[in-house]
Amino acid sequence: MKRLLTLVLLFLPMALRAQTLDNTAQRYSVQYVKDHLFLQNGEDFNVVDIDLEWPEILGYSFSKATVLQQYIIEKLFEYNTSHLDSAYQAYQNSLGQPVKAPLKSIPDDKHFCYITANAHIKSYDSGHWICYKLTFKAEPESLSAVKPRALTQYCIYDIERQKVFTTNEFIRQSVTNSGEAPQEFYAQLFAPLADDDYMELTGAAIDGIWLLQQGRNVGFHVTCMTQTETLNYDTAMPYDLVRSIISKDGRKLIEKPLPPGSPQFTVLPTTWKGDTIYKNVDEMPEFKGGTAALSQYIANFPRPKNPVTGKLLVSFVIDKQGESHNVRVVSPLTPECDRHAVNLVKGMPKFTPGCLKGQPECVRMFLPISYQENITHDRNSE
Repeated sequence: MKRLLTLVLLFLPMALRAQTLDNTAQRYSVQYVKDHLFLQNGEDFNVVDIDLEWPEILGYSFSKATVLQQYIIEKLFEYNTSHLDSAYQAYQNSLGQPVKAPLKSIPDDKHFCYITANAHIKSYDSGHWICYKLTFKAEPESLSAVKPRALTQYCIYDIERQKVFTTNEFIRQSVTNSGEAPQEFYAQLFAPLADDDYMELTGAAIDGIWLLQQGRNVGFHVTCMTQTETLNYDTAMPYDLVRSIISKDGRKLIEKPLPPGSPQFTVLPTTWKGDTIYKNVDEMPEFKGGTAALSQYIANFPRPKNPVTGKLLVSFVIDKQGESHNVRVVSPLTPECDRHAVNLVKGMPKFTPGCLKGQPECVRMFLPISYQENITHDRNSE
């Protein structure tokens, strides 16, 4: 059998007409913020790449994401707040102002600093938990005033109890370090290593953990040290095999049934850069070239590596110039498919903007995307 992955994308006419979904209120919303900045602060120049999957609402009446938001901001930007806009702007201001005009002279490379900040979802279980990988790196050259900093942090957020668990809080490291875990656990943990690397191991650590398939499987990020190099890889195992190394709070999160709760709906932002966002206008935004051009764009867009069968829903705003902004996933499928859908929307060419009384206006759109995985026979393998 050869697995042939195909993707079915549905850009429904009703979506292009900005249909109202629960009065545009959602019970799940993750905003995708991606920026490339070139900032100047005196003689210093800072190149900043930001890629955030920002949690806004996660499912039920107890699912406010404030604690998780504050954790992400504190780890990445070192501010004690849950408000992304203010923390993000303050962080940018600390690095300088955007370079908008040609420089009068070639800047000294030694005054540069290269900064990346990422917050990526590893997994999500509706109303139960969401798992993140956070990374930050500041790499200043010799004359830069920015201090070097590096961070890689995995965390699991208990949505009901509004608590963030780090890897060390979710795993009983004393059990793994002492060799008290089942031998099959160690065999699977080091299975990705080549035999030569395994024989030369001088140390190993589990420095990341996340939950998969509603807790039936557990993912691990492993760092191994040999006599000559450091190796990093991801692996996954059944929960039943690793239960003995999971902390009491971790087992409670995975095994305790989700209590009944009513969905919490949050209204999406009603303005974009000071302009009102409409649901319906006299002339709705249109993809330039119509359905044929849209189909060609979708057909030529790179496919995700590992799609699953299912549907997700993306919300975005078409501004007065016809460009797409403010992209959110409001009904998720998997982190990989969600990212793919967001990139598809962000990469769209300009629309013909919507108009109200003859004037262009911002309009919120919804795009349903269906992914499908097919399995076909490969005669050469039979």
